[in-house]
Amino acid sequence: KYTTNKGILPEILIKEMRDAFKRSEELLDQEIAREDPIQKQKEQMQETIQNATPDELGQVLEMFQKLNIGKTGQAKK
Repeated sequence: KYTTNKGILPEILIKEMRDAFKRSEELLDQEIAREDPIQKQKEQMQETIQNATPDELGQVLEMFQKLNIGKTGQAKK
């Protein structure tokens, strides 16, 4: 599909080449994500809890108690 006649490539070929590049772009990216998304979410949750007011923490505790979370680790069904 590739040619040396750069000036006269058909539009369909150019579109196919662009689509192929988009599909492989993630694999070609040299920058590797080293941060675990689960760990990032945990850190955000810890920060939210640390910055919460006593009233907000009370509301969260009430919600957990209503859902029965923390005693058995599972919500009521």
